Amino acid sequence: MPSLRPALDRSYHYPPDVLELLVDTIPRLIKSKAGLLDFFEQAGTPEELLAEWRTKLCRDRMSVSKYHLARGVLRGLNALGDEARPVRHQVLSRLARHADFSAGWEDDRGRAEELVARIRELAGETDAGTWQASCQEALVRQVTRETYHARLKDTEERRLALEALKRDLYQAFRVSDPAERSAILATVLPRLFTCHDIPTRRAPAAPQGDAAVLIEFDGALFLVELKWSDRPLDFRQLAPHLVTLYGCPDLRGLLISSSGFTDQAIRDLSSIQPQRLVLCQLQEIVLLLEEGRDLKGLLHAKLRAAETEQKALASNPKS
Repeated sequence: MPSLRPALDRSYHYPPDVLELLVDTIPRLIKSKAGLLDFFEQAGTPEELLAEWRTKLCRDRMSVSKYHLARGVLRGLNALGDEARPVRHQVLSRLARHADFSAGWEDDRGRAEELVARIRELAGETDAGTWQASCQEALVRQVTRETYHARLKDTEERRLALEALKRDLYQAFRVSDPAERSAILATVLPRLFTCHDIPTRRAPAAPQGDAAVLIEFDGALFLVELKWSDRPLDFRQLAPHLVTLYGCPDLRGLLISSSGFTDQAIRDLSSIQPQRLVLCQLQEIVLLLEEGRDLKGLLHAKLRAAETEQKALASNPKS
């Protein structure tokens, strides 16, 4: 009786589990969307398949994440059947031999190494063509089947939540009515943190901001406020947030501005020691979501700059 287990056959057709593993891995190895397209191009992906994604990026770059792009190209390679068999083999071979993780974001490198090791186990140590065991058998050797599928489900749910978060955030840039924009931002801000596993609590309405939330981070409680403005915020506009912080000794603050801050406001705030309020530009958040990076890394960098360099606004090191 033939085996009912889903194995990766000689066509190197990606079963759903393997496809999700590749989608989780490839974007972590490469920083940019252009670099991701180059990876697939160098593996021999037909130009007509890549052209579709180049067009989408040109039309609305912020609407396409690296994970969305990778999933689309891999599904396209599957759909091409035997025609794309050499390309599918080459993608696996390149991943199985991957050893230099410096081309990816530093926050992703540890996870990328784990995923490549899993691919290497599936593919065989020397050649991605040596798939001797079935896909399910190899996955069970790595973790139990139940744990693996639970992880896949969690990954997919997180991906969908992040896609919805980005869609709603980008919508805030399109609306012109301030009340409508504030309503959107009020739903976006808490989800920004929960999507990155940062606990949140309800916060009182921001005195002059569009959205506010309390978060628990690094053992401290932070009041996070988002202000939408056509011009950089000056120190006078930071004052209500500072008053709240200094009225609550155990509370720290994070202020996000859609239009940045004046140089004088940054200097004035940096002169207040110790640093209780950290500044962030909304552009930094958008870039972080675009690249699929972890918000915790950005927050850690800003807190280090505030504590060791007395900087109220630290530039995003990856912008």
